Amino acid sequence: RPICRTDTFVLASADVPPLASRTIPPPSPGLSPTPLPMLLNRPSILAYHGGSLLVSTISGVRAVPMSHPTLRIGTLLAAGQTGRARRWFDAVPPSDHDALAHFLERRDVPELALTDLPGLSLEAAVDMCLRRDLTDALEYIVERRGSTEDLRWIDGGRGSAPGGGGHSLAVSVGA
Repeated sequence: RPICRTDTFVLASADVPPLASRTIPPPSPGLSPTPLPMLLNRPSILAYHGGSLLVSTISGVRAVPMSHPTLRIGTLLAAGQTGRARRWFDAVPPSDHDALAHFLERRDVPELALTDLPGLSLEAAVDMCLRRDLTDALEYIVERRGSTEDLRWIDGGRGSAPGGGGHSLAVSVGA
């Protein structure tokens, strides 16, 4: 059964700062877009046009940009455009690849995280494989990326036998 969860992002905020400070905020670090200072009274989405959502409000039509990488990736995956979504992975810094991997897993495409995110930590990759029963991918990761010390550290506390406190890397690969 596929896992697909919804993420919620605030794109525009009704908490509009004074006129002197109304500027477009800098790009948000991490995977969450920075909300734009925009007064949206009774918004209604009209269309998606030119990379923005056109929103009708009682004060007029506003464009809410959808240019943040997380929004683009999520939108493209929802539209079945996996190849185009992959191109946006480069816009996410390697330090955020673990968070992006969880985002991709929630969209039921963990294989993209395992194959396309060079900054994905060994622990996050192993955990994803164990959660999803991706034995072939786990074997590949163990053979290519894992030192014995790293794998023992990651496996610590996960249990050592089926039914004994959780999945174990040793049990999964050794089986």
